[in-house]
Amino acid sequence: MISCYVLKGRYREALDLFDEMLVSGVLPDEITMVSSVSAWAKLRDLEMEKKLHLCIEENKLRISGSSLNCYVD
Repeated sequence: MISCYVLKGRYREALDLFDEMLVSGVLPDEITMVSSVSAWAKLRDLEMEKKLHLCIEENKLRISGSSLNCYVD
C-alpha cells in the first residue's frame, strides 16, 4: 500500500501509513522501507527521517544499495 501511495505522489499518506505500522508493532520489510525512504525524499520530513533511521537501526534491517537506487531520485 505504501508503494502505491508513493507511485501516485501521495507521499504524506505513505509516511502516515508507515507511522501507523510502527505504532501497531508491524515490522516493515525492505520494500516497505525503500518506499518509505522514497516518500521521505520527496517531503524531507525531519521527524520521519529520524523514525526511518531508528527503525532501520533497531530492527537491524538490511537495505541493499540497488533497492534504494531504484526508488530514490
